[in-house]
Amino acid sequence: MNYPTPTIGALSEISRDIAQILFATFVVGQIFIETKNTESILVGFIGSLVFWILGVYIVKERRKYDRI
Repeated sequence: MNYPTPTIGALSEISRDIAQILFATFVVGQIFIETKNTESILVGFIGSLVFWILGVYIVKERRKYDRI
């Protein structure tokens, strides 16, 4: 990726925001409703984990290119 540094930072923040939304909607939201759906909790947890890892990866790649 040869994106400018601010663009990479924005992509990382967007990815982390998506992870937080998924976690809040599917995992934390299930705590407050009476019917618990295990599949929704699992999808939310895995989805948030994937987007969080993607955000960390983007920052890591950005730092690698900043050193060059």
